[in-house]
Amino acid sequence: MKSKGVGIMRCKKERKSIAKLLIWMIFETIRIIPGEFILFSILDVLHAGSYVLVMWATQNFFESIGNIVKGKSVTTAVMMLLLLAGTKVFAEICNGVDNYPTEFLSPKVLAEMNKKLQNKVSEMNVEEMEKPNVLDCLNNAQKGIENAYFGILTVTQIFTFYIPYFLFMGIYLKNLSVKLISILLLVFIPSIFEKTVRFHVSRIVEEENANEYRKSEYYEAAICDRSKYKETRLLGAYDYFIKLYRDTQNRINMRKIKGEIKNAKVETIIKMITIMGYTGIIILLGMDLVNGNISISAFAAVFSGVEEMFGLAEEAFGGAFKVASRYAVYIANYKRFLDFPVESVAEGVQKFNFKQGICLDDVHFMYPDAETEAIRGVSVYIPAGKTVAIVGENGSGKTTLAKLIMGLYRPNKGNVMVGGINTKENDISEIRKNFSVIFQNFQKYKMTLRENICISDTEIQNDSDEKLYAICQNVNLKIENKTFPHGLNTVLSREFGGVDVSGGEWQRIALARAVYRTRKMLILDEPTAAIDALEEKYLYEQFMEISKDKTSIIVTHRLGAAQIADMILVMHNGYLIEKGTHEELMKRNQRYAKMYHEQAKWYK
Repeated sequence: MKSKGVGIMRCKKERKSIAKLLIWMIFETIRIIPGEFILFSILDVLHAGSYVLVMWATQNFFESIGNIVKGKSVTTAVMMLLLLAGTKVFAEICNGVDNYPTEFLSPKVLAEMNKKLQNKVSEMNVEEMEKPNVLDCLNNAQKGIENAYFGILTVTQIFTFYIPYFLFMGIYLKNLSVKLISILLLVFIPSIFEKTVRFHVSRIVEEENANEYRKSEYYEAAICDRSKYKETRLLGAYDYFIKLYRDTQNRINMRKIKGEIKNAKVETIIKMITIMGYTGIIILLGMDLVNGNISISAFAAVFSGVEEMFGLAEEAFGGAFKVASRYAVYIANYKRFLDFPVESVAEGVQKFNFKQGICLDDVHFMYPDAETEAIRGVSVYIPAGKTVAIVGENGSGKTTLAKLIMGLYRPNKGNVMVGGINTKENDISEIRKNFSVIFQNFQKYKMTLRENICISDTEIQNDSDEKLYAICQNVNLKIENKTFPHGLNTVLSREFGGVDVSGGEWQRIALARAVYRTRKMLILDEPTAAIDALEEKYLYEQFMEISKDKTSIIVTHRLGAAQIADMILVMHNGYLIEKGTHEELMKRNQRYAKMYHEQAKWYK
């Protein structure tokens, strides 16, 4: 008895969950297309009424034919025939208008929904995007947007077409026999139950498959993606990735098949009940005709419409509710992602003061779902206008510390003060807009050279070519050579009819991007990891030139580059274990000096 009660409670929760999701999505659609939505709803109600009008006109036409047999005027029959034809034409026009929301409104609604999802991503805490469940939810939301919209069209039709239709039909049948209404109710209730079960099963399947979908996409990219297939081919790993892809797809399909088998069992029972209801209506109509409760013309009109009536019932509960309950899963994914918390924004924006530098006080940070802290009790002051190098082995916390400084992450404990602004208590955008950054894995946008540079500061409008050429010259990026046949308008991707450029040229483009974004603070995160020593020398020479009068932070594991810094921070297992100039650290002969000597061996 206890388990049965729990099952009933869960079922009620599922129904409430579906209802809330559908209502939310309806209001979301009304917000985007208010006028069109109202017009569509009115036309749908008229469409529903047109079916009943056709049945009523059919009954009157049959009665007029019977009156002719009794010797009455043919004129009435002709008028009823014209009325019947008119109602059928009206019904067909309404049916054609039903395609309007799908064909003409969908691009507008889908564009707005995608925009809202993208805005949400831009507002979220960066550390939230480190969580697998958040990435799964985003992946499902992206896949579900189109299905969510078409699902809500179906849901809307339930309220604007199917319910009005059965309401109008109920009024019509009530005038013939009250008993017929009770039969219809017996058909509807089991169908609603079946769709609720389908939603529950579908949601579980989608949640179980979320991680498998991401794996499948990754394996497919390893086989087909331009940036990966060369190495896959060289390694001879195609068969390996294909096996992983197929195994993942098999797991996805098996879960789907099990879910569909459960749904099919429930649906089979429901269809049997529906057939019983159909037979019951025919029997009741026959009994009412024999007892003289309805005329032969009414019997003929309703009998001719019974198949259509049950067809629409099946369409509504076996089709519309079925689709709506399945699409409710996509709506749930979309809404779930939109409900994730966003970055807090301070009510009063504190003014950024460059002269106050950067101060970290007992800073701790741990990534979501991690077991150990990435940063452990770091305290340091970086004066304004100085160049600082953060060094250490891989995994020592170098990049994480830099991301905390620029406000991408917020500390779990302690405070990060940048230009007098506390990253935990104020609008981080005020800090971020004062940084220019080159990440190790900087983006190589498949756009023009001009766009690759200017994207770092989109608020600047229509900058002159002279300024861009000057920036490229400053970073030793030679646009005049054959590598860039169309100059600043050269597309940097062969996939889109452009060119491919070398790693060193991409590095200079990234540096030009940082220079274009004229800011008082500059961060280079492992900027030379993918280039040779000569290119590295040129890059740091250019970096020293552009970082004058700026607070600059270099994150690197190459200690030779750290010598240009005014201060070096040595990280190890998340701790700041040493700080000072290159000369000071070498004299101490601790971890930094040992690392330096180890790396120096490779250059002797």
